[in-house]
Amino acid sequence: MRRFAGLLVFLFLLACSGLLNLEAEERFYAERMALMDELGRATEDGALKTEIEASKAAFEAEYAALPADEDDRYLLLSPMTTRIGEANADFEERLDASAKEVLAVAKAAEDAEMEVYQKDFYGTWSGGGVTISISPGHVDYQKNKGSTNTSINAPIQSFAKEYFEVGMFGINTTFEIDEAPHQKEDGTWHMTLDEVELTKIADF
Repeated sequence: MRRFAGLLVFLFLLACSGLLNLEAEERFYAERMALMDELGRATEDGALKTEIEASKAAFEAEYAALPADEDDRYLLLSPMTTRIGEANADFEERLDASAKEVLAVAKAAEDAEMEVYQKDFYGTWSGGGVTISISPGHVDYQKNKGSTNTSINAPIQSFAKEYFEVGMFGINTTFEIDEAPHQKEDGTWHMTLDEVELTKIADF
């Protein structure tokens, strides 16, 4: 009986994990389709460009036909994002050398810009019942609201200018960046995450 109950709990957690990951899969779809679009623009091979554009159109049509139900949508979207990633990997391998060089330079510039952007987030921030410590590749988050306490201590999975995601074991949490870190006239640093204004109280 205990084994059966444990199996039910496992299946419940697995289902919850799928729901929590739907938002992540939606982001993966957007990011991988954006990469496919970049690959199409980068290549100078007419035949390959046509193939990439056709593949992109097919995936867009498949995405548009996904059901609205969260469970069904996740079950179809997850393998779809995997196939898009595999298609992108194949297209990248077939890109001509000059296009690869263009992509490498662009990616290096983007990575350098993002590295500078992320550094402003490093440190400990507090406000509105929230305390969050951000270091390279890791986040420690605490939120106290009434009798409810939320704690997240996990590695960063992705970082963009509009949001960053943290998580482990397939369960991710997304933090929306409403206002990036900025220094006020009094010298204090402020930012707004998930509509909560935070003040930096310690450097990294």
